[in-house]
Amino acid sequence: MDMDVTAGEYVLGILSFDQRSRFEERLARDPALRDQVARWEALLSRFERGNETAPPRDLWSRVAGALDREASASSFHTVRLDEGEWILIQPGLERKFLYCDPATGTES
Repeated sequence: MDMDVTAGEYVLGILSFDQRSRFEERLARDPALRDQVARWEALLSRFERGNETAPPRDLWSRVAGALDREASASSFHTVRLDEGEWILIQPGLERKFLYCDPATGTES
């Protein structure tokens, strides 16, 4: 068992009850393991802080507009998640037409 990985899993809280109990027993008597836990806590605490500033309200519309401009300048056809139609080929297998190259007949 890689104790550094287990220390990270301990800090993330993803160990089972039994694994956590055994780990905490070892943690109580192993200073090096406590150092590993402290290192993981310091590394992962960066994610907890996050970005406290909200993105600009118009950000999504600017991103969507840029994607639309890029798509219209390309020879590819962009199909959004809520666009197009899924065609049943057989049970459990469907396809959605995304693009056809008129020169080669290649489809995706």
